[in-house]
Amino acid sequence: MRWFLWVNEHASEFEEKYPGKYLAIWDYEIIGVGKGGEVYEEAHHRRPDVIPYIVYVPGEEKAVLLV
Repeated sequence: MRWFLWVNEHASEFEEKYPGKYLAIWDYEIIGVGKGGEVYEEAHHRRPDVIPYIVYVPGEEKAVLLV
């Protein structure tokens, strides 16, 4: 829960730096950035002893509202 709050506090920064990417977070630090499975592989390489919190940073995808 605490990392979720931290991510929300930094959401605009992450949206600017990492649009359309996944972030692997551990102890208030980004330990991996990538698309799909890349992010977990990078995080595992940096911190093989942990299971990180993975979040998706929305990109500039267009939302479609169906009425």
